Amino acid sequence: MMPSAMLVCFVLGGAPCPLRRRPHLGASVTVEITLNGEVLKEEIRTIEDAATIAQRMREDGKLGAEEAEAMAGALADRWRARNIEPHAGPAVEELEDIEASIDLPDCGLVLEVARSTVAGAGRGLFVRKMPHREPFFFHKGAILCGYAHGAVDHEISRDEARDSGRAVDFAWTGPSQNVLFGQDILRVGDLESQGYRTGTKDTVFVPDDPQPQPPDIMNLGILSNDLAYAQGCTEGQYHERRAANVLGLMPLMKAADDDTKDLAFVRPIVCARCDFLIANEVPMELGTEYGWKYWQSELAPKKKTN
Repeated sequence: MMPSAMLVCFVLGGAPCPLRRRPHLGASVTVEITLNGEVLKEEIRTIEDAATIAQRMREDGKLGAEEAEAMAGALADRWRARNIEPHAGPAVEELEDIEASIDLPDCGLVLEVARSTVAGAGRGLFVRKMPHREPFFFHKGAILCGYAHGAVDHEISRDEARDSGRAVDFAWTGPSQNVLFGQDILRVGDLESQGYRTGTKDTVFVPDDPQPQPPDIMNLGILSNDLAYAQGCTEGQYHERRAANVLGLMPLMKAADDDTKDLAFVRPIVCARCDFLIANEVPMELGTEYGWKYWQSELAPKKKTN
């Protein structure tokens, strides 16, 4: 089902590094790293090798300081993911009613919008690996795509947001809250320590209606369904099926005012809510967690208007 109003899902992690991940179950893992057109193969036997390899590339002049730090993090992520089984969501041999097909050549993936595997849900978001490309590892917090074209509305009520369709409700929850700021995923407390100020008022992101057609990389997220929910399920059953959803929403923030450094909510971004590996060459539907509160709100009796 399509979301109407939902609470933002917060996830951890950082931005992905340009690695071609080679899954290898066992005591070591081999990765192929492309730098300026040169393909380098490195074997990681322990997590400490990640920093050693990145430092050697820096000393050889192939990476700067920040690039080496990002590389070390990406290599460490790949080591941690060496025993992760490929994600196995609902797959179909042939998509029906394809509306968009977007290549992600750096990842070796294709994102597609077509008829969902969920009965009555309409469209869904699918992913598949390009032929002859290696499986791609998403670490927790890695950005996949945008949620929707739209704007923040500070005046709309939650009831109005729900009725408007597919709006995303953002609320400040405290210093440990995770947000996307610039290119980094940070805790609100870390931003506050840098002099940024948080708000107290909830805000709502309201998608444009209609959305641009065909869908593009900035509005694919709104088409992703909650695969954990089934009609008539209980809260306990919903949470038991959470693993069906590998995606969540991360709030993108910016400094609203350079002088006061007030933080402002810009839009939701679709991120990985857990580590997962994409190895399928047939289209597989990706699920986004809406949260049980969303379904409680969605299924509650609507207020009558005069």
